[in-house]
This record gives sequence, C-alpha cells and structure tokens, in this order.
Amino acid sequence: RAIADTFTTVVTNAAHDRREGVVLGQVLPGFFVIARLGVEQPALDVLAGRAGIVAGRQEVEIDRATGADRTGASLLGQVEPFAPVLEVLRGAGIDAALTDRVGEAVWTKFIMLAPFAGVTSLFDRDFGGVLSQKDSRAMLEGMMREVLALSRAKGVELPPDIVSESIAKGEAFPPDTKSSMQLDCERGKRTEIESLLGYVVREGERSGSDVHLTRGVYDALKMRTERPCDEAGRR
Repeated sequence: RAIADTFTTVVTNAAHDRREGVVLGQVLPGFFVIARLGVEQPALDVLAGRAGIVAGRQEVEIDRATGADRTGASLLGQVEPFAPVLEVLRGAGIDAALTDRVGEAVWTKFIMLAPFAGVTSLFDRDFGGVLSQKDSRAMLEGMMREVLALSRAKGVELPPDIVSESIAKGEAFPPDTKSSMQLDCERGKRTEIESLLGYVVREGERSGSDVHLTRGVYDALKMRTERPCDEAGRR
C-alpha cells in the first residue's frame, strides 16, 4: 500500500470496474510495478524489465510478469494480463514491447552498458574515442566477451554475434556521447560502478567465469585519486 501510494501514473479503463484497474509506477531503475486496484483484495505484481533513455528519447521494454496474487498462483511468465499496460505505453508514444524472455532482454542491454561505462570512464574518452582507438576498443570487446560468458554461466543464452551487435549499437551513437557513469565520475557524483562492474566481478568469482579485464577496470577506477569513480562519490 505504501509503495502504491508513491506511483505517479494511474492507468484506468473506463470499460472496466475498479477491480480491474491498474496502477503503473517505477520503484527502481528497470523495474516497473503494476498494482491491480481491488476493492477488497488488492494485489501487487512486479514486471522486471529494462528502460533506456538517450538524448531525451525514452524506450521502455516490459519483459516479464513476476510475483503472485493473493491465491498464491504465480504470474511468472504470463504476459497476457499486462497487455492493457502495453497498449497505454504505446498510446503515449513510448516504444514498448511485452515479452517473457526477461533474461535475454536484460543481458542484451547489460553486455553493452557495463563495458561502455567502464571503458569510457577509465580512458576518459567518448564513444567515438573508445571505438576509434585500438587499446580501448580491444578492452571494450574483451569485457563484452566476459559478460557474454557470465550470462551463459547464469543460464542465459545470448545470440553468438551479440558482441559485434553491441559494438554496432555503440557506433550508431553520436561520437561525442559519454556514458552516464563517465559523466558521474567527472562530476564527482555517486556512480553505478558496483551495480555494473562490481556485479560482473562478484558474479564472475561466484560462477568461476574469467572476468579479469572487468576486474582490472573496476579496481583501477576505484583506486584512482583524480576524478574518483565509486559508489559514494566525491566527499
């Protein structure tokens, strides 16, 4: 109830009664919450997903319904109940998709997000600089391969050409694009280093995957004294 009260977007359908209404909100990056409005038996269903914002354009993908209703029946993998939400998002001009393949969707984004964040921050280069210079491009591709191996160790199978696809996505950005973590490092703000690079390092150790490149970038960013890049920001 307390969480539901924080939601900012209310989605209702005039053709249905209150019991079938929904409330849509975002509690954490990448996690959208759908609360069914019930007079007597409200339930809370969580959609794990991904969202990307670039140059003011927002793209949202709703990936998988997770959670359970009051009877204990799992909603995992059931996407049909959330079709009305997809309709609302698309009606608002948001490029949205509904899928039950959440693992593939999240890791497809992560394999690009984490390496670009680390390499742009370490070399202090924008996307164009990272991709045009041999040393940073090689490190970027190597870190992507590490994330690919880690995803497989965790049971998520990505396309075999996912690394080249991710590089191509990066090349499609304006060359002067900087990663959000790079900007946070420059400004002395709190960064996502632990949820991006730190996650790869910890999960690599847990699964036995070789993530030595990611660990090297992670350690270097944590230890440098100029433009510190850690979860606490500049004090």
